[in-house]
Parts: sequence; C-alpha cells; structure tokens
Amino acid sequence: LIVSFDIAGNSILHSAADSVTSAVQKASQALNERGERLGRAEEKTEELKNSAQQFAETAHKVRFWWYEVLIVLCLLLLHVHNGAELPSL
Repeated sequence: LIVSFDIAGNSILHSAADSVTSAVQKASQALNERGERLGRAEEKTEELKNSAQQFAETAHKVRFWWYEVLIVLCLLLLHVHNGAELPSL
C-alpha cells in the first residue's frame, strides 16, 4: 500500500477514510429511512386490508337486507293481487 502526503502533511489515506465513513453513514441513514417507509407501508396495507374486509361484510349484510325487503314486497303484492287488503299501519 502506497501512502502519499499532501503539502500540509495530512494523509490522503485519512481523507479517503473520511470519505468512506461519510458514504457509509449516508447509506445507513438511507437504509433506516427506507425501513421506516416500509414499516409505514405495511401499516397502511394492514389498515386497507381490514377496511376492505369490513366493507365486504357490510356489503354482504346490506345485500341480504335488500333481498328480505324484496321478498316482503313480493309477498305483499301477491297478497294484494289475490284480493286481500293491505293491513293498516
């Protein structure tokens, strides 16, 4: 390994080590930030999954509620069609 010195007597090797240290710190910081972003993305994904499940369950309940309403209306129409009067509310 050849070590050369500049005019002030500082080692170029020391300067290179500082540069590498700085690059490693920047890479480490970028990696930490990426990890934080991935963590937030995982949280948002879990929230979205839960929201989608809740929506599907609610849609299922609403669909069957409408089926029940339609059945009651059909039965009332058949009842009226057969000559019966509607009950008073």
